[in-house]
Amino acid sequence: MPKSIALINKLRGAGIAAVLSGAGPSVMILYAGDESEIDQIPALAPGFNAMKLAIAQGGVQ
Repeated sequence: MPKSIALINKLRGAGIAAVLSGAGPSVMILYAGDESEIDQIPALAPGFNAMKLAIAQGGVQ
């Protein structure tokens, strides 16, 4: 998990909210910036697979 922690530190240094997800090694990023900026985030994480996930706006149904 050292690579995950290093990635979190790198992302936070770039002003991006990042946390270790669950027991790891997944890293979760919360970002609400411009779409063109979001598309550049994976470049900060070589060796990791980036997935953009939508957040449900209506809550639990």
